[in-house]
Amino acid sequence: MLDFCDDGDDAFLAIEYMPNGSLATYLRKNEATITTELRTRWIRQTVEGVALLHANGVIHADLKPTNLLLDGDLNLRIADFGGCSLLGQPPYILESGPFYLPAAWRDKDELGCNAATDLFALGSCIFQIATGRQPYDGMEDGDVEKKFASREFPSLDGVLFAGVVRRCWLSELESAEAVLDALTLEAKNS
Repeated sequence: MLDFCDDGDDAFLAIEYMPNGSLATYLRKNEATITTELRTRWIRQTVEGVALLHANGVIHADLKPTNLLLDGDLNLRIADFGGCSLLGQPPYILESGPFYLPAAWRDKDELGCNAATDLFALGSCIFQIATGRQPYDGMEDGDVEKKFASREFPSLDGVLFAGVVRRCWLSELESAEAVLDALTLEAKNS
């Protein structure tokens, strides 16, 4: 972050220029040339970023590869905090489709997003970074949510960090730090 401005009505973050655009676009345009090492770095940077946000009371609420930006050295930054939840306040927007924890899985008293919804979205981000495509790519958001709600997930055969993705989708990891630990363990065992 280069600067922060709050005029009372609106708040703005100024970040460095990101010449490589969104991760989603970069994946689509460069899929054939992206190495496993680079994918692993992006996955780790995404998880570390979410862990930092959560440690500071921020729930992103719209975590997806279109909101992950790449600098000139292809390092990843999380962007688009327009809908985030700060220190327990309700978020302004919610994830959708393949990046949204099904409503049936959330606590009935829980409105909007929390760490669990970000972690579910993190699993979908890891999936897209690893495969180059969204979970159930091309399917309508409502149909994707129905599949996820019934615990029908895309095949994870041969997917980088498949175990971590599955655990994120099943809400088996309680924090981004736990996701980071699971990534480290899965990398050691592969």
